Amino acid sequence: MVDLSRMLGLARCWLFGLLVGLAAAQQAAVARRLNVWLVGDEQSARSQALLATLRGAGLQVRVLHRADCTPEALRTAHVVVVDWPATDPLGPRLPLGPYERWDRPTVFVGSCGARFAESWGLPTPTTMAAMAAADRGPEMQAFPPTAPARSVVWRQGNLVHFDDDPAEPLAESERAWFVQTVLAATTFVSDRPIFAHGVPAGAEPSPTERERRQRVYAGMPRDPTPAQAAEALRQAIERLDGPEAKVAEAWLVDAVPGSQPLGTSRNNWRNWFRSRLAALVWDPLSVRWRVDELAFWRQVESSGLRGDARAEGAPEDAAAAALAAKVVQRHGGAAFGDLKTFSCWLGERFCQWDRRAGVLRVENFAEIPAGNLATPWEVAVFDTTADADLVRGGGPEPRPFVSARGTYRELVEQLFLPVLLLEPGVTVRRAPDEDTDGKQALHVRLMLRGMDPKALHVLFVDPATGAVDFHHRVVGARVQRGFRIDATAACGPLLLPAEARIEQGRNRRPITFAEAKWNPELPADLATATGRRATPRDK
Repeated sequence: MVDLSRMLGLARCWLFGLLVGLAAAQQAAVARRLNVWLVGDEQSARSQALLATLRGAGLQVRVLHRADCTPEALRTAHVVVVDWPATDPLGPRLPLGPYERWDRPTVFVGSCGARFAESWGLPTPTTMAAMAAADRGPEMQAFPPTAPARSVVWRQGNLVHFDDDPAEPLAESERAWFVQTVLAATTFVSDRPIFAHGVPAGAEPSPTERERRQRVYAGMPRDPTPAQAAEALRQAIERLDGPEAKVAEAWLVDAVPGSQPLGTSRNNWRNWFRSRLAALVWDPLSVRWRVDELAFWRQVESSGLRGDARAEGAPEDAAAAALAAKVVQRHGGAAFGDLKTFSCWLGERFCQWDRRAGVLRVENFAEIPAGNLATPWEVAVFDTTADADLVRGGGPEPRPFVSARGTYRELVEQLFLPVLLLEPGVTVRRAPDEDTDGKQALHVRLMLRGMDPKALHVLFVDPATGAVDFHHRVVGARVQRGFRIDATAACGPLLLPAEARIEQGRNRRPITFAEAKWNPELPADLATATGRRATPRDK
């Protein structure tokens, strides 16, 4: 029997659902379109109970056995629920891959969350609970903080730890809270863990790692405030052109590992520091600075981006949801989850996207006109899950490098946007004041990894058919690009643009998307090959 204090705690749990904007009617609408995967064992009582709870809430759930668990098998899930009992040890394997590349909102049930965190070198719920509030990372959150111990849920980035390991399947009084937790997890799409131990959780640092930490501490207080840490970093950068340049550079490499290579000029270090200052956070777990990528891309201060402020999306209005559903239906978006691989020509760029692996490869065949100062490049590869470059074109310094991130954004914004409107992390709003020529205006923001969260996309939709003929990309108060679709073509079950024009903003020009292929076979060295594999398109 549940006592009064526990009932009050569970009632407070429901407040978290309100914080992320999931009212009861909206919850049902969201549930119907979610792609939920349960990693577990359908033969176990625990997995059966979880499955019944989720399906009882109207969620469409598929089960993946633990032995078959891979990142690729789950890449199109909107949320993953993991039930991995202690009787099935993880050992050295990483069933979800490296945490830097795991981009699916995930709810761990019971103690398996701590074991996954340890395998990744991340703090466990116990570690986060023991940390002083001021020492926790901006991506760490407990909700609700006043609930009974068994009902406290800890979140780090897109990873949510539910419960402290109930011995039995969820009690009836906890099922609603569990469903709310799963739905809330879907709003943390582009957040990610920041703080990490630097070594496997619970392991002692190696002598080399201890020496690195001592060298870092030698340049600043042992327990620095954020301001002291940032000032130490700034001073080291300013010493790069002086007699202590080598010492300062070595200290920077120790304190901000992986940020800049040896030999980086003071000016480039200054630019790196200036653009990331508001997003830099000091990680006491690993004694180093890290970049809060969510704050960096939103261009806000990390110190003010905590808790539910890191979620994506807000309650959608019924008119926007209905119009978005019509757009998705018109363009075949219901089948988007079946897209594993894709290729097409975007002008003179050949694009190959392995959606399950999270890799986009772009090969460039454009010829630079004489006298044009553009950077020549052949191949660029982008990790869409880690939001990081695998291969950059152009260079070497001082020539500019070319990232495939821009091409990835073009593909999503110009090609796939109409089929993405009902995905978690995508917000849609009606804008009646902007309706024109019988078309209804729909405001869309893509809060997904690799996208620009500052950009607003205004789609002008035919309310009768759901067709999108043109849309604007707005940043701030300026229309950065007006994109008009002149022709569409089928790509498998999807209806995608084939010919379009940029008719507002800079670089106005026609655009062609040619030879779009649904689930083509891609080369094994897609992510690593630095030379072009394709041949120029026969026009």
